[in-house]
Amino acid sequence: MSQNKKSQRDSKGGEYALVYSTDPISEKRCSECSKIQGECLCAKVALPINKNVSIRIEKKGRGGKVVTLVEKLPAHEFTLEKLCKSLKKSIGTGGTYYITDGMGVVEIQGERKAEILEILVNYK
Repeated sequence: MSQNKKSQRDSKGGEYALVYSTDPISEKRCSECSKIQGECLCAKVALPINKNVSIRIEKKGRGGKVVTLVEKLPAHEFTLEKLCKSLKKSIGTGGTYYITDGMGVVEIQGERKAEILEILVNYK
């Protein structure tokens, strides 16, 4: 049986995104991230956040603005995205995440060290 697949060029780096497929497996999506099961990392990776996380305040090079950095996190994008989203929602502020030198960093706007520490102690 031949499969009918169509692809579309992604706007980012020339990668192709699946647009249409008759394969029943490709239509199954994750309930958490709504990605196709082959691309989903939710069930494959637990959130490996160790207790040696570094939390610090940084002001230098940000035009006088203060941010709180949570460093020494695993360099796994899904973990960082989920943790960042959770912190931003519970604190009520903005932030971002990135990977540098093989370690993950979550950056939260404002001086929020005590609140972040309290959330990380109870984080699942």
